[in-house]
Amino acid sequence: MPVTRAAAALCFALLTSVACGAAGPSRLEATAPSRPSWIGGPSYSSGGAMIYNGLASGAATPEEARRAARQDALLTMAQEVAVEVGGEIATRQVVVDDQESVDVQIRTQSRTRSIHVEGVRYLEDYGETWRRGGVVHDAWALVAVPIEGLRAARCEADGRLLLAWSCDAEEGVCGPDHELGLREALGTLAMPLLPETLPTTDPAGAAAAARSRCAARVAVVRAGARFLGEHGGEFFAEASASVRFLKANTGEELAAFEVGPVKGGHYSRGDALRAALARALEELRGELPDRLAPLTN
Repeated sequence: MPVTRAAAALCFALLTSVACGAAGPSRLEATAPSRPSWIGGPSYSSGGAMIYNGLASGAATPEEARRAARQDALLTMAQEVAVEVGGEIATRQVVVDDQESVDVQIRTQSRTRSIHVEGVRYLEDYGETWRRGGVVHDAWALVAVPIEGLRAARCEADGRLLLAWSCDAEEGVCGPDHELGLREALGTLAMPLLPETLPTTDPAGAAAAARSRCAARVAVVRAGARFLGEHGGEFFAEASASVRFLKANTGEELAAFEVGPVKGGHYSRGDALRAALARALEELRGELPDRLAPLTN
């Protein structure tokens, strides 16, 4: 249809950015009478959670727009975590559905680690349908993430390791050199080792202590030696050692293995116990890097 002089004048007067004769962007409908006040606002804390808002524009369906807006809010959360640990988001994809959890990968200089945040709540969604050439959908989402969950995510991305160590043997054969040897073996892994050693082998207690110290993993190492007897003037003993490697934030067991019993003999009861314990721990230290390295990179 020809454009009349009057229509041309009207187009010019309205200063539209589209060619005369074509309709400009127009909102067709919205999910609420007016836009919520939280749209475009910064992140903030409330009730033990951090609140993030996200935006998606030009989606093919309202569902797609809502999902993308929620993902945008969660990517803001992930970006904040990454910056705090001196890293960056390794993937821009965050799975968003009705589940109250989110997984995202954070890359630092030494590793790429997947972080998992529980308790995510989708507080509010707002959507608009527009005609911009064709019919498209915009959406905004307000998402709450527990502050404690964010702390756990930061600790997971930071990737530090805690040693929990216990030794059970008579004759005072357990000594600081054994702990030092374990720390040297764990120090070869791609995780900074915390300077403190926990004197416990209770997995739940060790995991809780690791969480409180912002460790991502805890290696629970236990060793023990027992006297077997004496024969012909020679004394005999045996020793064993075990490792349980746990995720600090959940207590999940990632690996577990044991060495022994390893036997030792000598000309005194104490020396037999020391010899057996030393052999067991030497074998354990030799296996630690190969067994745990794939879980720490």
